[in-house]
Amino acid sequence: MTLSPETGTEQLELVSRALGRQVISGDDATTIGKIKAMLLDHGATRIEALHVAGRSKNAEVLAWADVGGFGPDAVVMRAGATLAPVADETQEAMVRHRITLLDAKVLGTDGFERGKVADIAFDPVSGALRSLAVNGVNVPASCIRSLGPYCWVVDASVPFS
Repeated sequence: MTLSPETGTEQLELVSRALGRQVISGDDATTIGKIKAMLLDHGATRIEALHVAGRSKNAEVLAWADVGGFGPDAVVMRAGATLAPVADETQEAMVRHRITLLDAKVLGTDGFERGKVADIAFDPVSGALRSLAVNGVNVPASCIRSLGPYCWVVDASVPFS
């Protein structure tokens, strides 16, 4: 089983498809760069920023609040928005790939390994995570307990075959 970007009436996006997508300015439609990574909040429940590569040798991020539109071909920055340096150590770890989203190990709260993350579905309007695809099982975002440098942790009650 794989994640589908269409779930009922809600249109979802997949992290695997969003990486590498162009980011363009809402002011003049110039290309700013490409999405290199997605940075999650401390609870691993929503995207709080996009790591945008292409303009500077230092990591620059676009806060999710400054995303004006998340389309299938490009992400549009809100007019007047600017890229900023990483905000904290967690963002720095995600930019430097010390914390990874895809292909990361998944453990249950019982300590047993469940597999690896194949993809992540998220709401392109709010940035909220909706589910993880792990070994053919769609793990609802409500079952995510944490994300760290070693692994994702999900509720042990999630049924894995």
